[in-house]
Amino acid sequence: MTVCVVEKWNAFARIRQDMFGCIDIVALKPDAIIGIQATTKSNINARINKSSCMPSLRAWINAGGIFEVWGWWKAKNGRWHCDIVVINEGDLTIDPESR
Repeated sequence: MTVCVVEKWNAFARIRQDMFGCIDIVALKPDAIIGIQATTKSNINARINKSSCMPSLRAWINAGGIFEVWGWWKAKNGRWHCDIVVINEGDLTIDPESR
């Protein structure tokens, strides 16, 4: 798998900006392209709610991209773990302009 960080720092606005507003990392596999939103485990639902209403995410998925939210957390033994949630087209909120 080949990966690239696509989140950038906008010094003028003093904020981090994700690709298409919701992708931090792009991963390439021989048969797939995956957009990953990386966060903490406690913020998984907030990231899903934010991303699921973005027209750019709908375009990403409709173009064949996969979207995943990765929630990282540290166990008591000091090891890091990651919960991965795959977001499909059916998980996206309805675009109000398409009604």
